[in-house]
Amino acid sequence: MIRKTLLALAAVIMLVPAAAQTIENLTTEYMDCPLGIDVKQPVFGWQMKSKSYGAAQKAYRIVMAASAEDLAKGNYLYDTGTVNSSLSVNIKYNGKELAPCTRYFWKVLVTNEKNKVISSEVKWFETGLLGGLWDNAMWIASNKTQVSPYRAMFALEYDVETGGKPGVSKFILGAPNEENYVYVTLDTRNKARLLLGNSLYNKEHEQHSLDISDIIPQDKAAGKHHVRLQVNCGGDYEYHIQIDGKQVRQNDRDQFNVNCMRDSVGRNDSHLYKIGYKQPAGFDAVFSNIKVLSYKWDNVVLNNSPKTYNAKGDNKIVLWTPADDIMAPILRRTVNIAKTIKRARLYATARGFYNFYINGQKVGDGYLNPGWTDFRYRIMYNTYDVTDLLCQGKNGLGIELGNGWFCSTYGWTGSQWEDQYGYKPSAMAMIKVEYTDGTSENIVTDNSWKVYNRGPLYVDNLYHGVIYDARREVNGWQKADFDDSSWEQVAIAAFPSPNTEIQGYVGMEIKNNITLKAKKMTRVGNRFIYDMGQNMAGIPRLKNMKGKKGQTITICFAEMLYPESVPENPRAPLSKEVYERNKGQMYTDNYRSAISTDYYTFKGAPEGETFEPPFTQHGYRYVSIDGLENPLPLEDVEGIVLESIGEQTSHYETSNADINQLFNNIVWGQRGNFLAIPTDCPQRDERLGWTGDANIFCRAATYNMMTEPFYNRWFYTVRDQKSTNGDTGGYYPMLGTTKAGALNHDFERGCGWAEFTITIPWQMYQQYGDLEFVRRHYSSMKDFMNFLEHQAKDYISPDATYWGDWVAPVPTNISLLSTAYFGYAAKLMKEMANALGNSEDAAYYGELYKKVSNAFCNTFFDKDGYTVEGNKEGKPRMDTQTSYILPLEFLELPDDLRQKAVKHLCEAIERSGNHLQTGFLGTPHICNVLSNSGHSDLAYKLYVQTEYPSWLFPVKQGATTMWERWNSYTIKEGFGDVGMNSFNHYAYGAVEEWIMSHNLGIQRDETQPAYKHILIQPEIDETFSYAKGGFRSVYGDISSAWKITKNGADIEFTIPANTTATFTLPVNAMDDLKIKSGKKGVSSQSFKNGKAVYELKSGSYEFTLNRK
Repeated sequence: MIRKTLLALAAVIMLVPAAAQTIENLTTEYMDCPLGIDVKQPVFGWQMKSKSYGAAQKAYRIVMAASAEDLAKGNYLYDTGTVNSSLSVNIKYNGKELAPCTRYFWKVLVTNEKNKVISSEVKWFETGLLGGLWDNAMWIASNKTQVSPYRAMFALEYDVETGGKPGVSKFILGAPNEENYVYVTLDTRNKARLLLGNSLYNKEHEQHSLDISDIIPQDKAAGKHHVRLQVNCGGDYEYHIQIDGKQVRQNDRDQFNVNCMRDSVGRNDSHLYKIGYKQPAGFDAVFSNIKVLSYKWDNVVLNNSPKTYNAKGDNKIVLWTPADDIMAPILRRTVNIAKTIKRARLYATARGFYNFYINGQKVGDGYLNPGWTDFRYRIMYNTYDVTDLLCQGKNGLGIELGNGWFCSTYGWTGSQWEDQYGYKPSAMAMIKVEYTDGTSENIVTDNSWKVYNRGPLYVDNLYHGVIYDARREVNGWQKADFDDSSWEQVAIAAFPSPNTEIQGYVGMEIKNNITLKAKKMTRVGNRFIYDMGQNMAGIPRLKNMKGKKGQTITICFAEMLYPESVPENPRAPLSKEVYERNKGQMYTDNYRSAISTDYYTFKGAPEGETFEPPFTQHGYRYVSIDGLENPLPLEDVEGIVLESIGEQTSHYETSNADINQLFNNIVWGQRGNFLAIPTDCPQRDERLGWTGDANIFCRAATYNMMTEPFYNRWFYTVRDQKSTNGDTGGYYPMLGTTKAGALNHDFERGCGWAEFTITIPWQMYQQYGDLEFVRRHYSSMKDFMNFLEHQAKDYISPDATYWGDWVAPVPTNISLLSTAYFGYAAKLMKEMANALGNSEDAAYYGELYKKVSNAFCNTFFDKDGYTVEGNKEGKPRMDTQTSYILPLEFLELPDDLRQKAVKHLCEAIERSGNHLQTGFLGTPHICNVLSNSGHSDLAYKLYVQTEYPSWLFPVKQGATTMWERWNSYTIKEGFGDVGMNSFNHYAYGAVEEWIMSHNLGIQRDETQPAYKHILIQPEIDETFSYAKGGFRSVYGDISSAWKITKNGADIEFTIPANTTATFTLPVNAMDDLKIKSGKKGVSSQSFKNGKAVYELKSGSYEFTLNRK
């Protein structure tokens, strides 16, 4: 019996080695089993997992087949053969042309350091249409057009007559209620005049009295008159007016502005809202042929009212909402499938947002699809496996459409860029069905589909929210047996330009990976305010709500509440009285013109109702509900967090709770802004893909989540909107006020913003080994470098650029900043050219880097190493923190000048009381420069500083995300300037680069990208008693930890399989550093320049440092 047990145990030991090696985490295009990729030569990657020391790959062999069975049998479609290489990242497919709409199965066979072959798990990827045709699929849309009350670019036309005699007519627009509106009064008595004004809180103010007697002479005053108002709500109501086809002018001016309703901090509220009339006493009028048009889109008629309004002269206001019976369209079709289904794929896209349904079930778990690209150049489609949703027999297909980024309000004032790409959403879809008998069929969107325009969704807007009426819900409309006989035929929308590429979705869709529950509820009057405990981007899910049929609730959002304690010294325009009056209320001033409010009308279901606002997104921590009789339990108020990046791949913890909160804020700042594009903020009337924020945070972003597919997707738009002169814009997608959208030769630019076109490809290469990213973007980078070189004079960049060291407490000369970035871009271009094997370009950019560095030194440093405004005698010293940081980080400086510059930087920091005086460009690099210059002690002082301005100051004020300004809110002074005051702005989180590379000491060897070789150099400081953390590289998880002990410190770190590391630590003598575990992995050890140096194989290590 004992012998049998021993034999069995021995067998188990043979089957499961003590140090088993596996090949895991196979990726295609940096994703796990991507579905519907339009890539002809995808790249593969994998990771070796092993706890043994020195586990490594010597060679690999990728094999691919049409099925898992064929793969097991060796019936390969692609076989690399054995490739002698240790690389397991960015391995490009190099076989026969891939077929569209095809799933391929693959695995990798790895030869390890002991010449044993290890087979990976089997993974698959599936190609999309690969540029193929959509089999006559059509773009389908509603046969009617929604007119949002929030519309901000429009024309209004109407006819008016006053009973066959001269008279007065008063037309109303922009009326959210009866007390606030703007008016246009046509007075044809005596000398005809046009009066423009507003009513604010029920008090009218006339602002223009225009003589139009040249347009309406007295002999025509009694007739019918046609009025056209072209309105742009660009802060105020900006009018261009025609009467009877003639332009109204005064003093050579044809634009007339009327103030709109503004709140206590001056935010505008200018929109179409309701229209109507308010006839002065004694003057009747008849209004007819009232139209709402889009003057941007060739004056297309959005709504043409058939009604005639007989307005009585009783001085009473009569209001209505144009086209309030036209809702967001829902479209459907029933199809019959006669055969047994083998597999089915849905390819779907929209100009706008869409949800697709099959037999009553929503397809996929994405939100806001197909995301945001410049729809003039590129539209992405989503691919879904719908095999299990379809059935033999009848099937119901349905589509919900929303406006999305295609045709909605966008831009700072919520007006200038409305209807950026069109004025009506549309969708296109194709279902490819393969049958078990070998035949196939395509089911497409065409004119057989039907549309219903009176559903529950009245308004859907990314800035302003939704208006949803559950009474209008149509039960079962997505199912096969639904009776759609009363529905109308869809309209067929124009196909995009032949130059528009329709491409398979790149990266991860916007999804909900984290759901929060409310932490606290307070009641202020009749309003219930819920604290989600975390500033976030997404939407609420309100469950089990009960209300009477027709009862409407109002749902508002805020990042902050007015404090319970009134600030001692409030900043204007807010006063102590305002704070006293609003204690505990929602603070929304910083949302600017974004209304960010949802309305829900109950259908009266006795069991309760659940509401998730569709086709919108909010940035908030607090959500308030007005109109409920009783508050919802905390567990019924959820926060649906939306993002495009997925699982967190970093971790970090120290003995300092504030620092731990800072790291949490960094991650949540990224999570809240990586949504389709890298936005600056998720809450106000902006939410644009600002390139400066992306530039400075890119490396930090790669630690927290897998961002390669996300940036890859964004950069398609960057290239689509490539300028004619090589320059780059401040944000992407670029927007414009014309029908054509952004004019890509007229970009706003800024140093540190524009250079993202160089720095992000560099980071993708260094962090992920993604040389293909560099290759795709290389020509654009060269064009940009040509632009920089041509605009420079003697290698010094001009001063005429925007933004600079954004929101820095102390500004720095922009020419200095631009020149430093010019040199840095040249340096990176040299390295990327070398990586691509372009030695000629590398030599050129290397020489350019030296010339820019020399020019900088001669221009912006004086003989004592101080930064100055320029190279002429008498120029004042600049001597700001940022003026030293950028050249020290970016440029090649002579050793003596570098030492002086470091000295002056340290002096500038100490002069400020160890506070940051830097903005967006200086802050990301300040700790790196200090640590790399031997002043990590000063870097730590900055890092843990809690007084303004510092990283921890917002933490001390209660921040749960990164803020745009160091003092967006202070307990003593209250809220800052609403102009630029986001409480979810990730840029300052770039300090995470220093956290990982210096505090934890995980640095990359730039000669071996993707952390193939790792430099472990922790900067141990008694500021903390311990620090630990790490991140997932493409080769595996890297971690580092240190803990202060009585005699020194304990140090631990893990090097993933198939990588190596160099561990370096300053010591007085080699014996001061003892290895506790991991001796098997040591390749060599030495003592150099006061540092212990260990060359290490993969594995986990523990060291003890003795400082006594």
